[in-house]
Amino acid sequence: MVSVALHIPTNFIHHHQRQQVAVAQTNDDENNNTLKLYENATYAIHIQYPFNWTIEEGDAYPDDGYTDIVSFFAPVENDPESGLPSLYISIDSLSSNRNENLSEYLKTTINDYYNDSEDFKVMESNANSILGGKPAYKLVFTDVDDDGTNYKGMDIGTIIGDKVYLLSYEAEDEKQYSEYLPIIQKMIDSFKIIS
Repeated sequence: MVSVALHIPTNFIHHHQRQQVAVAQTNDDENNNTLKLYENATYAIHIQYPFNWTIEEGDAYPDDGYTDIVSFFAPVENDPESGLPSLYISIDSLSSNRNENLSEYLKTTINDYYNDSEDFKVMESNANSILGGKPAYKLVFTDVDDDGTNYKGMDIGTIIGDKVYLLSYEAEDEKQYSEYLPIIQKMIDSFKIIS
C-alpha cells in the first residue's frame, strides 16, 4: 500500500520561521498595481498575489512529508478570529518507490483525506487541470477542522520529476469560498515554476 503524508492545513497556526530568499515587488496589471509578484529562488517559483494580503513563509510542519513554502492570507475584515481565506504553496517529495502519475496521486490524496476525517466530502476531482503550464490534478472538497469549523478547500498540483507542487486554497464556508475564488483563480493562473 502506498501512503502519503496528509497535508495539514496551516491557516490556524502562526508561522515563526522566515526565509530570506523571497522578494516581493510591484507588478503592473489591468487593475492598476493591485497585484504583487512573489518570487522564491530556492524553490524556483513565482506567483502574483493581492497587495493587501499577508505572506508567511516557512515550513510549519517539518515532519509531515511536505515542504511548506509560502502562505497567503486575505486581510482581516470584521472578525480577526475567523478563518481567513488562504492559499498555501507546498512541495511533496515523492520517494523513488512512488512513481505515481496524476490520477494515482489524486486517488492516494483522496484516500488519505478520507482516512483522516469522517467529515471529508469530495465535491470535484479530476486529473486534467493545468498548473504553471503543466498537467495537474484538482480536488475540491469540504471538511471540518479540529476546532469544528466547516470549510471548503481546493488542492491543485502538478508532478515534476520527483516533486509534487501543490497549491491549496481554503475558506471558511461556501459563501466565503465563492467570494474569494476569482482572485484565488487569478493567483493560481499566475503560478509559474521557473526551471
